[in-house]
Amino acid sequence: MLNASQLNVGPDYPLHATAAGKVVLAHIADGEIASVLPENLESYTSNTIVRRDDLLREIHRVREQGYAVIDNEYETGLFAVACPVQESDGKLMGIVVVQGPTERLKSDSLSGTVSLLMQAADEIAAVLT
Repeated sequence: MLNASQLNVGPDYPLHATAAGKVVLAHIADGEIASVLPENLESYTSNTIVRRDDLLREIHRVREQGYAVIDNEYETGLFAVACPVQESDGKLMGIVVVQGPTERLKSDSLSGTVSLLMQAADEIAAVLT
């Protein structure tokens, strides 16, 4: 059951353990990520990516598929999908995220959810540019 035990107010936000954070990292060069993140990252659950090399592999996957997913990485019971809102040149303007209980969002309809989220991101970008 989702518990909302991780409340972030202020500047601290775990980029490596959140879907939105992974989208942000996907828009940064690998070398820059390696220069700012330590080799060992903070663990929030047993599913958190805690090695920078593993995170970089995940970031490559995010770049390839065009969206990020977390599955119990930041909080047990939390599943999230995030899509970038981008300018025509690929520059990140914002992020659209859907998150909720794993049992509700992680399902056979995930590909449909991702498609709708990507469409929403494209529509938002069209309005903002």
